[in-house]
Amino acid sequence: MKTFAALLVIGALLGGCGSEERASGDPDRVAGTTASSIEDLAAGTTARAAPPPPPPTLADARAAVAGDNYSLAIAIATALGAAKADAIRRIVANRIARRAQDALSSGDRDAAGMLLRLAGRAYPTTQQVRRVRANYKAAKPQAPAGGP
Repeated sequence: MKTFAALLVIGALLGGCGSEERASGDPDRVAGTTASSIEDLAAGTTARAAPPPPPPTLADARAAVAGDNYSLAIAIATALGAAKADAIRRIVANRIARRAQDALSSGDRDAAGMLLRLAGRAYPTTQQVRRVRANYKAAKPQAPAGGP
């Protein structure tokens, strides 16, 4: 009886080993494995999927702000949480305010006004935005060119 059971186990093992049937029409294909993948396995080089990219971080959002890609920065920060999204929105508002102040300093009141409107519509009002807005209101409009 033990001999018969041993023969059954050996037969089952040998039955699993006999799966080297060639696929129809493809001489290099053996039981789902191509000859090139067998060579890769023998050489120790296998095709591996690239690891997934790391999740975005606050540093990625700040880099997007530095690259003037405000919508991407806010999208990244929103994925990180509401507090981080608010922080990035304040950073963007301050960056726009600095640009508006630079425009005022160079005498371009129109550009400064446009930037302040953008900051007021889409981003929170920060202390820097309020200060530049006050500077904008205090600046005298330029006289039109070609006056009397």
